[in-house]
Amino acid sequence: MTDNTTNKTAFNEIDSKEFQEKMKRPGFVILDVRTPDEWHHGYIYDSRKVDIYHPEFENEIEKFDKKKDYLVYCLKGQRSAEACEIMARHGFKKLYNLEGGLLKWDGPLSE
Repeated sequence: MTDNTTNKTAFNEIDSKEFQEKMKRPGFVILDVRTPDEWHHGYIYDSRKVDIYHPEFENEIEKFDKKKDYLVYCLKGQRSAEACEIMARHGFKKLYNLEGGLLKWDGPLSE
């Protein structure tokens, strides 16, 4: 999402290394926006699962604390970018999308 007045995106694209660094800091919430079937193939440890395709996605994110920082990912980075845009429209300010998604992830996965 681009704000035409400032020409800035509503979220930050970060690579796997920076994503992992941010995960080590307190206060970050990790969101996996993939489908339930995809989650069964592995996920980043300690992530909350919120399917972007679920009809209640926007209602679910409304329950989250908008003051926290969010690390968001999917398989390729496209759905998580879309999730970040939706979250920004709902008033979230600190959003970080995993560039390239899990396909570019070089950290450990839980099963």
